[in-house]
Amino acid sequence: MAGDSVVDSNEYSQFYMEDSFCHYNMFNHHFFDGKAALEVCRTFLQEDKGEGVIMVTDPPFGGLVEPLAVTFKKLIAMWKEGQSQENNRKELPIFWIFPYFFESRICQFFPSFCMLDYQYFITLISSMGEIFYLKMLLIIIHFHRRFICVDEAMKYGCMLEVDYDNHALYKHGKTGRKQSPVRIFTNIPPNKIILPIEEGYRFCSLCQRYVSRENQHCEHCNSCTSKDGRKWNHCFLCKKCVKP
Repeated sequence: MAGDSVVDSNEYSQFYMEDSFCHYNMFNHHFFDGKAALEVCRTFLQEDKGEGVIMVTDPPFGGLVEPLAVTFKKLIAMWKEGQSQENNRKELPIFWIFPYFFESRICQFFPSFCMLDYQYFITLISSMGEIFYLKMLLIIIHFHRRFICVDEAMKYGCMLEVDYDNHALYKHGKTGRKQSPVRIFTNIPPNKIILPIEEGYRFCSLCQRYVSRENQHCEHCNSCTSKDGRKWNHCFLCKKCVKP
């Protein structure tokens, strides 16, 4: 089995072998090639008792959160089937790429998730040895060996944009008409994800996570509260921070 796998739409089928690709609908957990494709996915998730697997998903932004959450929980359950009894409480590490304004909905279904401040792109690469590294520019998580990419199908290996260089509305930096709304939601502890300081990120020792330079810690909320890359202000009437 390859070190990475893809669950995605039919457009990728000509580039991937059947043992590393499944034609898949993420909104209803349907494998178009039937039981054989389902078993390819199951085998990958449960290989080595599920150790070293990370799921990266980039759904269409127009999709509803609820059916996606139902599907992801089915994949999590499939992964858990291969876990030993002592590891049964472990979570499948997930990176869900989605707009920041869906944060409350995503956390409703996955309370352990948090939203990262990172706005640019992630690249999934392999090391020279057995370990796979997830790298977002200078973000490196050293404890994962394999990943499954759940898109409109399933890939086991890819580069994922978390921004739109050619989009008139949403574009990273200061040139877009609006700052990118795209964020990464994850159940990996945020203090384990290092964001590049030279790109304007800093570590907040109170929140124990990396945040953008503009995202200032609010002593009243006891949190770095900005969601959209701008400095938010505390409203004492609302008892929370609000957009400028």
